Amino acid sequence: MKKQSGNIVSLQILRGFAASMIVIGHNNYSATTLADPSAGFPLFGWTELLSTGVDIFFVLSGFIMMLVAEKKPRRSEFLASRIARVVPIYWFYTLLLVAAAIIAPSILRWTTLTPELVLKSLFFIPYHHPVDGKIQPLLAQGWTLHYEMLFYIVFAALISLSAAARIGATLLIFAALLALPAIFGSGAAIVDFLSDTIILEFAAGMALHVVYRRGWVTPQAAAAAAVALIAIVWGLGSGALAPLAAGYDQQQVRFLFWGIPAVLSVFVFLSLPTPNNLIVRFLRQIGDASYTMYLCHTFIIGVMTTIWAKLGFTPGPAFTLGVVFPVVVVGSLVAYAVIERPLLGIARKLMLPRGRRNAPPRQQPTVTAACAPSPE
Repeated sequence: MKKQSGNIVSLQILRGFAASMIVIGHNNYSATTLADPSAGFPLFGWTELLSTGVDIFFVLSGFIMMLVAEKKPRRSEFLASRIARVVPIYWFYTLLLVAAAIIAPSILRWTTLTPELVLKSLFFIPYHHPVDGKIQPLLAQGWTLHYEMLFYIVFAALISLSAAARIGATLLIFAALLALPAIFGSGAAIVDFLSDTIILEFAAGMALHVVYRRGWVTPQAAAAAAVALIAIVWGLGSGALAPLAAGYDQQQVRFLFWGIPAVLSVFVFLSLPTPNNLIVRFLRQIGDASYTMYLCHTFIIGVMTTIWAKLGFTPGPAFTLGVVFPVVVVGSLVAYAVIERPLLGIARKLMLPRGRRNAPPRQQPTVTAACAPSPE
């Protein structure tokens, strides 16, 4: 049990690293390509690799939901706990963005605020962005939560099955979703959303849980996984693997090129020791706050980038790592304590049975989120 606990702490630390990757990547994106809203995000390159933080979250989500299922929760309780964990804080930051856009419309540079877009954003209904065509809500990073909610619905439907049957059924459902463009054609937001290979990362995380439970996460296996991870990361960052993706779009090959490194990352972290020292405790705190960090970092980046530009400076790597990132970390820790945890407590009281609502709203192995919200 001690080993398992330590391994789960290491996954919490990985959440913090994944969220940090996304923050740094988004800031670099804002500083270099935000002037062109139609600019895509390439699959290859060292900067683009930072986006694999999302893929790590999805693998973690599949893994942790399998841990949650071991407690055999009722389907309704599982869904209620997921909604309580994901929705309130997401709604808070979405509505904060809406309020800011009403006060200063220029905040939403590329679209017009409408009730339809607000409702679709709040209730996880995919739609193509009016300007760049991307499938994302008003709070752009919320697109990952659309996938989280899809996964939770599928997982809840299968939660009474055995672990092996649940994984098999999930793969069958996802395979059917990936086939939608062949049946209905591409172009519709719901079809394009459901048929992204990124959904396979949830199933990969579920399978990784079985590997973990069977004791196959050994130091030797983790060392081999680390070597493979380094080789793939080098191939992606240097562009050496780019010819393999020729003729495919990112939607079609994301699992292959970003999902597999995410699986290897989780596998390696499962094997890491986590001593009880100040550094580990601090890294775990960042992991605790990673969902808030994921949702609020664009607000902080926007404000700081604007201030930096008005001072006559050009944002760059030094600005990202030396100024923005530390402020995002501190701001996220504060927001987690004063916004996320109170909202989670209220949601739990409203939605969960008395025995569950009184459980501590933190320090469980957490995932998501989302980017990956925790299973609390």
